Amino acid sequence: FVLAIHVGAFEDAARFKSRMDDIIRQLKASRPGPGVDRVRVPGEATAETEEQYRAAGVPLTDATREALASVAEKVGVDPSPVR
Repeated sequence: FVLAIHVGAFEDAARFKSRMDDIIRQLKASRPGPGVDRVRVPGEATAETEEQYRAAGVPLTDATREALASVAEKVGVDPSPVR
C-alpha cells in the first residue's frame, strides 16, 4: 500500500517540513529501548544500506555470482568481475 499526499493542499510545505524536522529531532533525542543502539526514523535504515551499497557494492550470494557469470559467458562478456 502506498499513499501519496500533496501536503501543500493542507499546509504550507515549508512549515510542514519544519514541523517534521522538529519531530525527527525529538525522536532522535529519545532514549533507545533495551538492546537498541539508537532511535531511527522510517526510511533511515534503508538510506544507510543504500549508502553502504553505493560505496562498497551490493553483496551477492555465491549462487547469484555463478548465475551472472554463466549468463555473461553465454553472451560473450567477461565474467571475471562477478567472480
